[in-house]
Amino acid sequence: MSIEEKILQRIEAFPKGELFLPADFSELGSSEAVRLSLFRLEKEGVIMRVAQGIYVRPKESNIIGKLIPSAEEIAEAIAKRDCIRTVPTGNIIYPKITQIKFGYIEHSDWISQTSAKGQQARLTPIAKTSKMIRLYPI
Repeated sequence: MSIEEKILQRIEAFPKGELFLPADFSELGSSEAVRLSLFRLEKEGVIMRVAQGIYVRPKESNIIGKLIPSAEEIAEAIAKRDCIRTVPTGNIIYPKITQIKFGYIEHSDWISQTSAKGQQARLTPIAKTSKMIRLYPI
């Protein structure tokens, strides 16, 4: 059995959508042979490369087609590949966006700041309630 067949057999045992690295097949042959086998499997459409050195056997949807993993899953695979630790920051830990509103606002809908001490201009109460539509409440 060739290295490519062994790799394919192992890939088919993975659940669809699971990311894998060439290092996952290092005991099957040299790194060059593994890389070349993964390249061939990618060209055949068996697997998909989502980033340098990160592959997936994609899930399939009747409506959308091939589904790739999320950015977070790919970031975790990159961290695993590069032996680094990731720390979530920003909106991942403390989401600041509580709603998304949409509407048409005119110049007359704004209340300007009263002094130059860093206060922000704001919408009039009428503009805020009648002209803005809440699209996405959290």
